[in-house]
Amino acid sequence: MMEIALESNPPGANAMTSIGPGCTTPCAVTVPIPTGDFTVSYSLNDYQPMTIPVRVTGAPAGLMSPGTTDINPNPVVAQLVSIAPPPKPAPVRKKPKKPPPPAAQ
Repeated sequence: MMEIALESNPPGANAMTSIGPGCTTPCAVTVPIPTGDFTVSYSLNDYQPMTIPVRVTGAPAGLMSPGTTDINPNPVVAQLVSIAPPPKPAPVRKKPKKPPPPAAQ
């Protein structure tokens, strides 16, 4: 098994790995040793969702040595971007009505 640290800025995001477990950041999940690359998806109200790819490297176990597995990045950190409300339109100013021209006599 392997532990993967998951973080976000701001904290409190729902982080879900493509290989199974998830948690609310900041946190760590324990997963079976990954055999290939995977992703971590983050979501938080009022912020754009984000998915971060995680690369798995290492060497398989040999007759005389245990295998090694490294993941990059670790911790997996997401910098979440706020969903800004659309700007309010500028108020439309009505031109004052011109008084009617004086009536010809």
